[in-house]
Amino acid sequence: MRSLVSADFHIGDYNTGPVVNGMCDRLNDLSWQVRQMRDYAVRNGVRWLILCGDFFRNRRPSNLHLSMLAEFLYGFRSCGIQVLCVTGNHDVYLVEGQAHALSVFKHVHLPGVNVYDEPALETIEGIKFLFFPYTGAPQDARLREAIARFPGADVLVMHGSVEGSVVAHQCEFEIHDSDEVKFETVAPFKLVLSGHLHNGHNTANVWYPGSIERLTFDDEGVDKSFLDVTIEGGQSRVTRVPLEARTLLTLTYDQFPEVIAGALDVKGKIVRVVDVDDPHVASVQRILKEKGCYHVAGVYRQRPESRPVERMDSRKLDTGEFVRQYAKGVDYKGDVEAAVRTVAEMLEAK
Repeated sequence: MRSLVSADFHIGDYNTGPVVNGMCDRLNDLSWQVRQMRDYAVRNGVRWLILCGDFFRNRRPSNLHLSMLAEFLYGFRSCGIQVLCVTGNHDVYLVEGQAHALSVFKHVHLPGVNVYDEPALETIEGIKFLFFPYTGAPQDARLREAIARFPGADVLVMHGSVEGSVVAHQCEFEIHDSDEVKFETVAPFKLVLSGHLHNGHNTANVWYPGSIERLTFDDEGVDKSFLDVTIEGGQSRVTRVPLEARTLLTLTYDQFPEVIAGALDVKGKIVRVVDVDDPHVASVQRILKEKGCYHVAGVYRQRPESRPVERMDSRKLDTGEFVRQYAKGVDYKGDVEAAVRTVAEMLEAK
């Protein structure tokens, strides 16, 4: 069996781009990446597509965003490609059993598109798959229950982080995901395919395709791709297929002589500029536009991460300790414990 694997489209999460006819033009970037993936499948005779959750930015997508996903799915199906989807934490409500945006694709059946919003065991071309969508925390306990209920699967398809994975690619330390799945839970599977983490990478038998476009400046410099997976004879072969995503670029004002001289190319890129004094803001924006910059994400006097912060231990931190150490590093003057509670509540509500 040969399949492509992707995740984390986050339709509706693209705000670093110009608005054209009331729509963020970056949605066209996402559509382009989906077409690249579809064309690759057609050229290589791939007949299966596995999507590991987080199709939308939020649980109440607009009609436009619903229509975009419908177009994506229909595009694959019209090429004879079967689609297997698990829901992610951005797709389903915290109240179990409540209808969600993907319900329409599950109940108004589109032949060849299967949406799993509860655990299920399926045999495809002789391979046993356990589909484990995000159904709420704690994921590890729920996954263990699903494995006990549906034993004998070769491949796990899920949406969530597994112990030992790189949760925060850009940080100087590892942020602990309090709802991560224990590695020992997934170790028996021959292959684990998971969404949720946007930086494509693998840890042992666990593979994350990552998001197919750069969503925010956290993705600056991070390569984007999807997975080409072949499973036969009890063995799996995974190849990462690179995608040419929109470039995100952070500049300082001191670099602008290079921009003006053409030595530093900003054409077609999303650019933010930091360390700019107020009198120079307008000229910076004008120069970027003249040089063909796709979108000016912002011109700032200083970005928070440019402030001197004491490097923290490269150990895993829980949410509270992470906020406390960050507050200490930036000399935060507010109520730190109130900030800890606020961040914890925000993460719980995601």
